[in-house]
Amino acid sequence: MWLIYTSKHVPQDWINRAFSGEKIVRSVPLVYAGLSDNDEKICHDVSKIIAVGSGRVIDYAKLVASEHNKPLMAVPTSITTDCLFTDVTAVRRGRGVEYVKSKVPDELMLVPSMLMENVDRCNYAWMDLFSSFTATIGIDDLITDRQKSMNETLKQFVENKAILIGTLGDMFYLMHCLKWEVDLCNIAGTALGVEEGLEHYMSYILEGELGMRYMHGEYLLATISFLCDEYDIVDPKIWPMLYPCMPMRWEHVRLNSLDIKPLLEDIQHKALEWLREDVKAVMK
Repeated sequence: MWLIYTSKHVPQDWINRAFSGEKIVRSVPLVYAGLSDNDEKICHDVSKIIAVGSGRVIDYAKLVASEHNKPLMAVPTSITTDCLFTDVTAVRRGRGVEYVKSKVPDELMLVPSMLMENVDRCNYAWMDLFSSFTATIGIDDLITDRQKSMNETLKQFVENKAILIGTLGDMFYLMHCLKWEVDLCNIAGTALGVEEGLEHYMSYILEGELGMRYMHGEYLLATISFLCDEYDIVDPKIWPMLYPCMPMRWEHVRLNSLDIKPLLEDIQHKALEWLREDVKAVMK
């Protein structure tokens, strides 16, 4: 029997056609608070866990599969984060997020027609790589020279390799880039200070304030653009030439219509405190 985690955006009839065997289908909760007693029993009885959805669904299934030592198949409906290649899950708790050890999916099933339906969303996956520009803000004194070097390597890679995602081939290329980025972070010893920094911590707080109305990449686009303006990291005139796939100037950010700039200014210092605490703990 299979346990299938999914979201409301995936048609039930597609799941029934794709997985005709005995199965239990569960929707992924917005906030992970541990498995219920019923879910614990279900996990004990199933032979495999399958995740059909985007980053949040796959991340959740990774954690459950890891806790119960079950094989995991990931069926991404879009490529929007690097979660397919990491062995951690970002769990939404309390202050924003806690990185919990999970597992990399054992199998990956790609459905071209499903991916092409969401091809525009895939461009937001570049945010996990663009974040290298802001990852070391406020923690430069805490991270190693090796991590700083890896961060510079990732920045140069993104500057030269980012493209607009429009075809299935582009998506495979994007997946290759995300896998390379995760490998680079693993070589450095930790993602903190290499790829995930202040922009990620701010985005999780922002997500808590505004809810799950936007994708992870959209929140990152807002926080990265804000920080690039705030710290004058890149000349705004250069962004469109470097990154044809993303409008990196603040005035083009979709979330800007909500007038969130004051909110970002307010949460920036709290996010930096949490980031520094976590980096100190990791670097011990």
